[in-house]
Order: sequence, then C-alpha cells, then structure tokens
Amino acid sequence: MNTWLAGGRPPDRAGNGVLTGAEAAHLRLAGTRLAVLSACDSGLGHDAGAEGVFGLRRAFRIAGAMSVVMTLWRIPDRTTATFMAGFYSELASGADVATALAMAQRRLAEDGPDASTWAAFICQGAVTGIDAPTGGEGRS
Repeated sequence: MNTWLAGGRPPDRAGNGVLTGAEAAHLRLAGTRLAVLSACDSGLGHDAGAEGVFGLRRAFRIAGAMSVVMTLWRIPDRTTATFMAGFYSELASGADVATALAMAQRRLAEDGPDASTWAAFICQGAVTGIDAPTGGEGRS
C-alpha cells in the first residue's frame, strides 16, 4: 500500500522521495516483466564516457526489469495520462508491450499529428512475449 496516498508519513529511510539511478539499480526486480517510468525525461541519462549512458532506464534493466517504458522529453501531464490509459488498456486486453505502445501512440497521433505529442514514449528491453499478468501473478 502507498503510505502517502493512505495519509501516512513515509519512513525516514524513504529519504527525499526522489529515486535515483544508483538507488534503482539496487532494487530487486528479477522477474519483473515491465517497469513504466511515466515521468518526463525518464529515459534520459548522463554520458559516462566509455561506460555508456547512466540513468533510470539502465538502472531498471540492471535491477532486473525485462522491459522499461519511458519518455525522452517533456510531455504535458494530460497527454501522458491519455497515453498511459491507452497503453494499460491495450496491455489489459492481451497485447504485448510493443503492440500496446504502438496502439497508444497511434491514438495520440490521431488526436494531434505533431510527433512531439506521442513519439517521446519508447520501450527498451523485451517488447514482445511480455503479456499482461493475470490473477495477481508476480509483479509487472
């Protein structure tokens, strides 16, 4: 249960409430089929030279998430909410991640053909063969 939503105070060990890539990489997400990072710019990171790009997308994959959906630039909250509703609806109807992502993007594109309204949402990792969980199986 979400402590904050239930009106409680998070424990002190929760820190400042901002999850960093370093913290996310230490999460135990083995078996997690899908992590969705709906915050703006969640797919970005910083260039670590020969080590590659570090950020939340890499951290969630290191932690064990098989697939990560994220954004590459700022998107209005209402657009993100519309996208997420469509994306989760497609997953719930049995679509795999790639199909759900494409269908949600297509719906946004129909409402506003400017690619900046829908193209920021991407997926990294396994995009097929990860169906919506049924009956409380594992985490998604």
